[in-house]
Order: sequence, then structure tokens, then C-alpha cells
Amino acid sequence: NYCITPLNRAQSSMLVGLRNSVHDDLSSEQVNVAQKYVQTFAYVMETNTVLDPVIQELDLDESAASLASKLQVTPVEDTLLIKVSITHPDQGTALQIIKLLVKRAPEIINQRITSGYIIEIETPTVSGGPVSPSISRYTFMGAITSDLKGDEKLPYFNYKNGDKYLGKLSDEGKKLL
Repeated sequence: NYCITPLNRAQSSMLVGLRNSVHDDLSSEQVNVAQKYVQTFAYVMETNTVLDPVIQELDLDESAASLASKLQVTPVEDTLLIKVSITHPDQGTALQIIKLLVKRAPEIINQRITSGYIIEIETPTVSGGPVSPSISRYTFMGAITSDLKGDEKLPYFNYKNGDKYLGKLSDEGKKLL
């Protein structure tokens, strides 16, 4: 077991647009409307309306509020793009959630908003390994704590080569300090 559970990240990107318009020929008013849709759609993606079907289809044992707390839905400034990511202890589950979210969200939003649309533009991917906790940060904090106590054994987190345990600080860990 871990003191801090390693988290993996899966992510994708989505594009917001206006129906019946060509993106190359948008007026400034249309751009303003589309950018408001970006903010609106980003908000809607974290609601029960979008998350409940994802939870049900994947048979997840959590609420929409719990799933929303793991999501990061971020409008990309001065664009019509939305970055969507989730952190989850299980890499496979993170990827399944993002894949289904970027599939279901447009279906749900596009049914309700007739003048705008949202589509997936980036294939969902998952990070190559845990994105949290920060190995160097916790090694450093452990070193400081141990030094204050005068303890020779420094706690560290080692995820290299699949090792996941607390132990004595290695020479490699000492280099991080």
C-alpha cells in the first residue's frame, strides 16, 4: 500500500464551433459567440447530465460529483479548443473514462444546443506513468523530515521499473537532493 496513491492522467482535446458557418470566415461577433460556447460547453461537461451516462455505461462506483473532482476541463485561451483530462489510480480506467466522455459529451450537448457544436479532435491518450505524486518533491520532503529527526533512513517513493515501496534513500534518490 502507498502513503500517497499514484495517479495516471488520460487526456483529449475538443473543438467548439458554430453550426452553418465556415471557421475561416467568422465575424468577430461569431467568434465571441463561439468563445462563449467554449466556456459553456466546458462547464456542461462536468455536470450530471454528461457524467451520469458515463458512470452508468462504465459501471463506475462513484457519483458524478466524485468523477467531476477528478476531471480537468480547460478552455484553451483565445481558441475554440477545450482540453479534457482525468487523473485516476488506474491507467485503463482513466483512458476508458476519457474515451467515453469525449464520445458522449458531444452527443448530449449537440442535441441540446442547435446553433453550436462540439467534437473530439484528439484521440484520447494516457500518460506513460504516474503523474502524481512528485517523486523528487516527496524525496526532498522526506529528506528534510528525516534530517530534522536525525534518522539515517530516508523515506522515498520509487516507481522506476515498477517498484512501489517506501525504503532507504538510494544513491539515485540522493542525487535528487
